[in-house]
Amino acid sequence: MPPSEYVVRAATPSDADVIRALATDNGMFDPDDMDGFNETMGGYLNGTLHGHAWIVATDDTEIAGAAYYAPEPFADRLWNLVLPRRATRRAPVRCW
Repeated sequence: MPPSEYVVRAATPSDADVIRALATDNGMFDPDDMDGFNETMGGYLNGTLHGHAWIVATDDTEIAGAAYYAPEPFADRLWNLVLPRRATRRAPVRCW
């Protein structure tokens, strides 16, 4: 039975491999073409991509989903959102 809710938090360096697996398992990135993913994850983790963020949704045991968001460079107050997640998970998410 799926958990009744997830908790959303900022991604940490130890989450990168799980997020990478979510992105490839869901077909968002080809395993041989991870340059864009590695650039955004690395830039977020080392602080060089200002305004960009990776967050994860976790239950008591694992990361169930992740999201990457960043400002759209050619627009005013517009953000891009990417959601690699486990397709079988469905539950409310509580953010704080």
